[in-house]
Amino acid sequence: MDSREEDVAAPLRSPAAPHPLWNLVCVTGAVLVVGEAAFVASLLLNGLVLPSDWWARWWYPAVNLAAVGLVVARAVLGTHRRVPWAVIAVGLICSAAADVYYSIVLFGRPDALHPSIADGLWLISYAAYYLGLGLLVRANSRQFHPSMWLDGLVAGLGVAAVGALAFGPIAANADSAAALVILLAYPSADVLLVSLVIGVLAARGWRTSGPWMLLVLGCAVNAVADTGFLVLAATGSYTDGSVVDVLWSMAYLLMAAAAWRDRGDDQPLRLEGGQVLVVPVLVTITSLLVLLGDALGPVSLVAQLLAAGAISAVLVRTALTFSEVASLAETRRAARTDDLTGLANRREFYRCVTAVTGAAGSPRAAVMLIDLDRFKEVNDSLGHQAGDELLVLVSRRLVEGVRDTDTVARLGGDEFAILLDDTDLHDAERVADELREQLSAPFVVGPATMNVSGSIGIAAYPAHATDVHGLLHCADTAMYLAKSTGGIRVFDPASREDGRRDQQTVYELRAAIDTAGGRAPYGPAGSLRLLYQPKLDLRTGRVDEFEVLVRWQHPRRGLVPPEEFLPLVERAGLMQPMTDAVLCVALRQCRDWWDGGRQLTVAVNVSATSLGGMDFVARIKAALAEVGLPPSALVLEITESVIMADRDRGFAVLTAVHALGVRIAVDDYGTGYSSLAYLQDLPVDELKLDRSFVARMISDPRAAAIVTSTIGLAHSLDLPMVAEGVESAAVLNLLTAAGCDYGQGYHIARPLGPEEVGGWLDRITPQTLKVFGG
Repeated sequence: MDSREEDVAAPLRSPAAPHPLWNLVCVTGAVLVVGEAAFVASLLLNGLVLPSDWWARWWYPAVNLAAVGLVVARAVLGTHRRVPWAVIAVGLICSAAADVYYSIVLFGRPDALHPSIADGLWLISYAAYYLGLGLLVRANSRQFHPSMWLDGLVAGLGVAAVGALAFGPIAANADSAAALVILLAYPSADVLLVSLVIGVLAARGWRTSGPWMLLVLGCAVNAVADTGFLVLAATGSYTDGSVVDVLWSMAYLLMAAAAWRDRGDDQPLRLEGGQVLVVPVLVTITSLLVLLGDALGPVSLVAQLLAAGAISAVLVRTALTFSEVASLAETRRAARTDDLTGLANRREFYRCVTAVTGAAGSPRAAVMLIDLDRFKEVNDSLGHQAGDELLVLVSRRLVEGVRDTDTVARLGGDEFAILLDDTDLHDAERVADELREQLSAPFVVGPATMNVSGSIGIAAYPAHATDVHGLLHCADTAMYLAKSTGGIRVFDPASREDGRRDQQTVYELRAAIDTAGGRAPYGPAGSLRLLYQPKLDLRTGRVDEFEVLVRWQHPRRGLVPPEEFLPLVERAGLMQPMTDAVLCVALRQCRDWWDGGRQLTVAVNVSATSLGGMDFVARIKAALAEVGLPPSALVLEITESVIMADRDRGFAVLTAVHALGVRIAVDDYGTGYSSLAYLQDLPVDELKLDRSFVARMISDPRAAAIVTSTIGLAHSLDLPMVAEGVESAAVLNLLTAAGCDYGQGYHIARPLGPEEVGGWLDRITPQTLKVFGG
């Protein structure tokens, strides 16, 4: 907030404020109230006639001057809206000056109604009131909607039309042109002032706070006093010191009270509900009566024109009202619905659940949270537009799978929520089963056909929670466990701790990934540790390549193997950032080896999630450029299932990666599709035979035959073969005899820390093959 906003928002000094003039202001106000009460009492005791001219000649202007002083003090001492009150103070000064002039020069003279300096000052005061009132309204609203202007115009024209009815009788009593101008100027000014006041009230939706109520009353009392004065003067019954004078002084005091009551905390101008119709209806009836009154008696042309103008403004206001209602309905609909799917949004879902849980009686209800599995892969592989189309299709199936009385909402991303009204847990599980079955059917998005499943968590009201936040928390806990086990889970209070533990684990994993990737660390949540297992060239005994294996060095659980945390990484959508982090660390280590004179190669495993990313090729290129390594220093290992998950996309991405100069290896060959077709089309540089075949070579002749034939197949395709799981010298000898190119396993070397690699390599000689072979 800047200094100007602080000035506007600061409250007016209260009586406790240490301003030296505040006590004087309070004393002056108290004296005026007591004196005015005595003034009124004296009128009542003397039949509404003052016992002495002193009251009429001196007390009235004294009250006005004192009120002026209060408003001026408000404009000076106030911390906000000073200018409007300063302008109103100018009007009061002019009016008070006119009162003083009248008391000294014109008091008691029969020609007091004729034009004079006092008349000019009084009329100037009206102009100041108009301007000050407008500035106050402007300060209370940053912008005026057309409906505000129209309400003010409608109200003003309606009041003016009624006020103009009195112009004829008043003008008939004028004895000169100058007197006629004065006689018509005062009621015209009062009509305009009252019109402005009514317009302000209309624009405020007929709501009045303290200062506005006092200001409106002050203007209204002033108009009544002027009207009374004109009527009494026209009939020759006005006398100085009458009730009219009391009303004028009361108007001054009300305005002064409004000034000091204004603390700038009233609500901004706005219209609500049926209040928008109050002004048009009343003005229409009044204007029609003015126009129809001409049949009973003469009505001035001015009154007729004003009434016709008021009705025209009402028609415009009515048309605008219908437009505003339609716009408001659309705005409210948009505020409650999701832009993409048209379902209820989070706010509307909260409202619906709150309505059910707050209903009388003992209603039953269930809340389901649905999270789409592997949705991020769709976004990464096909783009966000395809992801959006899939969300729309999913939302339609969800709506079709529930009753019209149930509420389906999209909370954000790929997370949906359903409120099942008047439903117990048994029915909720049945509905969840049906929804999962509907979601299991293939979705056609553009040229692609895909299968999407959903993890569903269920919480019941009032069994599990009694408010919207508690229900959603329970359903979220159940959904999280459903993602771990697959399918549907009903909230179990005993599982709350498991859910919290998994959530904490995900948080720690994210921290470890961010730390490894060079992003801002989260704290002592452990870190990813990379180990390096060598690939031994069975023909030369050399080692030029290391496979990168990731472990999680947890501060409490120690070194966590990948099978314990990678499934959680996949479910939490962290596989891509983890792959990026591993790639970053591995390439930095490789750069260190190159700088030390060892031109080694690192092999990094890539998941389907990472391979499906739209910017995967660019990320590989950027990672290599960052450390200054050639593409030949990197090998990407992929499984057959990764390739076949999205064959066309996978082929395109791997072809682009291979074009950079990065080598491609098929990992765990023989356990997936084992299709020769993709080996013909895909730019594969080597095959890695799965350890399950290698481990059984000694005991199972058929396994040995598969290994031998697979090596022959690889060589016929001009591809080197890598055998994983070499656990003994006997297996190593069989592989060497079968012509296998590379071996990898514990018999050759366990995974090494980066600090161990150099020493291990120093021990490798051309005779290593014989040593390993025993």
